[in-house]
Amino acid sequence: PQMRSVYLGMSVKGGWIFDTKNKSGAAHFMEHILFQGTPSFPDVEIFSDFIEGLAGSYNAATHLQTIKFHINVPSRYFKEALKIGGEVFYEPLFAPGSVEKERNVILSEISERQDNLWYKNSRFFAQNRYKKGHPMLLDGGGSIESVKSLQKDDLTDYWSKFFHPKNTYLVLIGDIGKNSKSVIEEVLG
Repeated sequence: PQMRSVYLGMSVKGGWIFDTKNKSGAAHFMEHILFQGTPSFPDVEIFSDFIEGLAGSYNAATHLQTIKFHINVPSRYFKEALKIGGEVFYEPLFAPGSVEKERNVILSEISERQDNLWYKNSRFFAQNRYKKGHPMLLDGGGSIESVKSLQKDDLTDYWSKFFHPKNTYLVLIGDIGKNSKSVIEEVLG
């Protein structure tokens, strides 16, 4: 109760372990595309400006079994944080141009990651630990070839498969108030 901020974390069970070889990187691509446009924030600049205007911060991550989004805001914006989280997960716009824009960002990330010694060591370990064709041999961020081939339909299919309330975890920490359950039900349904 003495905290003056709220942390909201949302995760779906849908990380890179669920990617296929041909669509390796789909989970990571989803992480990037989610806040590129929502009904209330049609592009990432408006989205970022709004959250930063609340003195808040946000980020997303892709892990083995989850895709996560989190936002931290002053507690008086608890309801807004819920609304943003709900839109990010359940109403992304897949805005025109955002797929190509993020594809370039992801390809740059892949190149940077592949230049690191830790990446080379982890790939060596995986290739010597797992049998050929094992899902743990997939590159969590995707391969350059697969990311280049992913299309908007691949991403919307991925989103349809994983991003629904029964497959989502919601974590709230901080001053969420005594009526938080009713606020959650009101905003997220």
